[in-house]
Amino acid sequence: MNHTNKLELSPFFVNTIPKSGSHLLRQLLQGLPQVTHDWDRHWYFEGHSNQIQEHQNRLQTLKNNECAFGHVFYSDKWAAMLNQLGMKRMFLYRDPRDVVVSYVYYVMNKLQTDVFYPYFSRCSTQQDRFRAVIEGFKDGPYRRPGINEWYGRFMKWSKDEHALVIRFEDLVGENRTNECEKIINYLIPSIKDESAVRSLIEGMKANVKPEKSLTFRKGKTGGWRDEFDEELKNLTKEHCGQLLKDLGYETAADWN
Repeated sequence: MNHTNKLELSPFFVNTIPKSGSHLLRQLLQGLPQVTHDWDRHWYFEGHSNQIQEHQNRLQTLKNNECAFGHVFYSDKWAAMLNQLGMKRMFLYRDPRDVVVSYVYYVMNKLQTDVFYPYFSRCSTQQDRFRAVIEGFKDGPYRRPGINEWYGRFMKWSKDEHALVIRFEDLVGENRTNECEKIINYLIPSIKDESAVRSLIEGMKANVKPEKSLTFRKGKTGGWRDEFDEELKNLTKEHCGQLLKDLGYETAADWN
């Protein structure tokens, strides 16, 4: 079998923190032969425990070479369900500071149906919006947790022994080729031929077309440095300095 033009993959699940590069990873994966994803049928949110059965029923309809995507908080029930289904999974995350910036721009410019758009619209400045996302806020019946709590709901996936953990920064930087190879080795461990792996990697990279992503803005790393003033930097250290250190984005909680 020519692995570079025909694959037979079991269905798999891709979980991401919002604004961490879901569309980029989706394009890379769909650069693999026959790999598909249907936004309408197979997009998942954390939901509630009573939705687990409904989620499982939908996941069971996935066919070979088809994947599901979601923004799913970690729960033992979700992990157990994926184990029961025998599904491989990936977990993608990004520097929380860039997620803050990306989320605010996305809501203000592209997702004005978001429940927090009215709150953001009442903020006087962009800095106020960033501050709200870092600290967390409540607007009527809706509560947005601070960035540290927000990440805490997802990051247990990074400890999932069955998951391939990916950083957004590695997908957009010089490590993209290595990350693509990791993905191939994880999804298709049977492929050992180096030329076949290289061909698959090139197909993945060639399928990246940022202009086709509705959510794409800049897709770069460290953009928060152009947006945060000193007050916001200090606020970020206060609220998630340890998180940034734990994730490897800073060497100390009180970074410069």
